[in-house]
Amino acid sequence: MALHFLLMLFAVSLVAADDAPFIGVNIGTSLSDMPHPTQVVALLKAQKIQNVRLYDADQAMLVALAKTGIQVVITVPNEQILAIGQSNASAANWVSRNVVAHYPATNITAICVGSEVLTTLPNVAKVLVNAIKYIHSALVASNLDRQVKVSTPLPSSIILDSFPPSQAFFNRSLNSVLIPILDFLQSTDSYLMLNIYPYYDYMQSNGVIPLDYALFKPLPPNKEAVDSNTLLHYSNVFDAMVDAAYFAMAFLNYTNIPVVVTESGWPSKGAANEPDATIDNANNYNSNLIKHVFNKTGTPKHPGIAVSTYIYELYNEDTKSGPLSEKNWGLFDANGVPIYILHLAGSGAVLANDTSNQTFCIAKDGADPKMIQAALDWACGPGKVECSSLLQGQPCYEPDNVIAHANYAFDSYYNKMGRTPDSCDFKGVATITTSDPSHGSCVYPGSLGKNNTFGNFTAPSMNSSSDSSAYNIHSCELRIRSLLVVTGFLILGVVLVYVVLCNILFQESRVFMLNPKLVVHNSFAMLQVDCENPSGETLLADHELHAESQDMQRVINDSGIEASNGNAGLESGFDIEALATLASSSLDSTLLPGAMPQPITTYHASLSADKLPILELVNTPVHDGVVCSSADQRCVDILQQF
Repeated sequence: MALHFLLMLFAVSLVAADDAPFIGVNIGTSLSDMPHPTQVVALLKAQKIQNVRLYDADQAMLVALAKTGIQVVITVPNEQILAIGQSNASAANWVSRNVVAHYPATNITAICVGSEVLTTLPNVAKVLVNAIKYIHSALVASNLDRQVKVSTPLPSSIILDSFPPSQAFFNRSLNSVLIPILDFLQSTDSYLMLNIYPYYDYMQSNGVIPLDYALFKPLPPNKEAVDSNTLLHYSNVFDAMVDAAYFAMAFLNYTNIPVVVTESGWPSKGAANEPDATIDNANNYNSNLIKHVFNKTGTPKHPGIAVSTYIYELYNEDTKSGPLSEKNWGLFDANGVPIYILHLAGSGAVLANDTSNQTFCIAKDGADPKMIQAALDWACGPGKVECSSLLQGQPCYEPDNVIAHANYAFDSYYNKMGRTPDSCDFKGVATITTSDPSHGSCVYPGSLGKNNTFGNFTAPSMNSSSDSSAYNIHSCELRIRSLLVVTGFLILGVVLVYVVLCNILFQESRVFMLNPKLVVHNSFAMLQVDCENPSGETLLADHELHAESQDMQRVINDSGIEASNGNAGLESGFDIEALATLASSSLDSTLLPGAMPQPITTYHASLSADKLPILELVNTPVHDGVVCSSADQRCVDILQQF
C-alpha cells in the first residue's frame, strides 16, 4: 500500500512539474565582446525565449530582465559556495542582494547552488548541502521559498551503468553528499538538475553509440536500444539518460523528484580530432531536442511527461579554454546572428532564430482546422491580405487545403505588419518558423525578404475588442462608392456583350437565360456568365472579369448582406439592380476588426430577354462553386419564375 501511494504521488508530482514544459537557454559570458544586457534581452524577446539560466547573478542583467516576464534561474558561482556554506549570514546577504532586491520585477524562479560541484570541486562538495540549505532558509525568511526553488546541477557522469537505464545507479562514493541533496529536493518539492551531453557520450563510446541515436534522428525499431529488464525501447541517448536518472533515484528510494535538464546541446565546430562537431549535427540535435520537448513525447519510462530543458548555450564563447568545440556551443554569435537556422516548422515560436529576417508565419501543427479556417477567412478579409495567389490557377492554389492556404495568408499578413511577433498569432493557431514553406512557383512573401510594413496603418487584429474598429467607413465612403460605380459599369458592359452573343448564337430561341455570378474572393471580383437555351444547355460559360476590388467584401458586409469569404470564396449571384442597391445604401453598419465571417449565403440572379435583373435570395449552401445549374432543382425552379 505504501509503495502504491508513493507511485501515485510520483505521478502527480511529475504531471504537476510538467504542465508547461519549456525550452530555455543558458547565457554564458566568456565572450571577448559580450553584448550589453539590454542587447541580450532584446535577442531573447525577438526569439520568444521565456526561460533563461545565468551562471551568476549579474546585477545589470537582472535589471535588464525586469518586467519582461522571462523566467530566470540565477546561480551561486562555485567560488562563492565555500563562504556561503560556512555562514548562514553570508547566504542571507546573497539572497537579499540577488533575489529580494529584484523580485518580483525580475521573475526569478530558481537558484542553482554551484554547477557540477561534486565532480569539479570535490573539496567544496562537503559544504554544498549546507550552502543549499542556508540559501533556502534565507528564502523562507523572505517568504519566497514557494516562488523560488533551490537545487544544484549535477553531471550525468555521476550515474553509473547508465544502460540499460533500469540498472543505473549513482556513484556510491558520492552518496554522503548526494543523499542529503535528494532529501532536500524531496522535502522542498524541488527538482533534480541534470546536465546531459549526448555529444560527449557519443565521442567517448568508441563507436558503440551510433551518431543518429545521439542526434534524435528517427530509427527503425530494430535499431533502437532495448532495456532487457523493462523491454522499453530507446531511440535516443537523451531519453535513456533521463530515465537512468529516474531509476538511479528510485534505487535510493526517491520516486517523486522530477528532472529538469539544465544543460544540453551540441557544438557546431571542432578541431580535426572533433569531426562530428559540425553545423549540421548541432542543428539536428538542437532542433530535434526542441521538438521532442514541445511535442511532450516524454521518455519510455514516463511517456507523455516532457522534460524541460535549457540549451547550452545562447552565444558562442570565444574566450573559453579547452578544445575548439568548447568555444562553439552557441546558437548565436556576439552580434546576435544565428550560427545556423534551426529546423522548427510547427514547433512553436521559441528560437525561430533567423535574425536576418528569414522567418515565416505558418499554421501551427495540431491546431483546430476550424480555427485555422476562421483565421484564414479573417486574414483574407478584415486583415486585408492580398490572397489572389490562392485562387484556382494561381501559383499557390495547390495544394488545395486549408493548411496550405492558411500558411500563405498568415505569412503574407506577418510580412505586411513588419514581422512583429504579435502579427503571427491568429488566436493561437499560428507560429513563427525559420523553414521556408515556399514550393514550386509559390513563393512566400517571407522568402522575398520584403518588409511590407504600413507607414501609419493601425493593423486590424483578431484579438481586438468589439468597441474599436480599424476601418472608418465614413471616411472612405466616397472611395467605396466610386469603386462600385466603376465595377458596375464593367459588369454592365460584359452583360450586354453576352446578351448580344447569346442572341446571335441562338436566334431560333425566344427566351434566353443569362446567369451572371459575381464571385468575390478576397481582393478580386470575378464575373462568371452562363448563357443557356431553354433546354438547359450551356452555350457560353465561365467568362471571368477580374476587377481589383479589395473592399468588395467589406462593402457587401457593410450593406447588411451576410456573407463569408471562406476558402472557396464569397459567392454571390449579382446583378445590376443589386449593384445599384449597394451603391445607394447608407453603409450605416460597421465591420469590426476581428469580427468572424458570417455563414455562407448564396444569391442567385437571372436575366431574361424580357425581364429586368432580379435578385433572389436562396438559403442554400454553395456546392463546388456552382451558383446555378440544371442539377440544382431549387435554383432552376427560381429561374423558371422569370
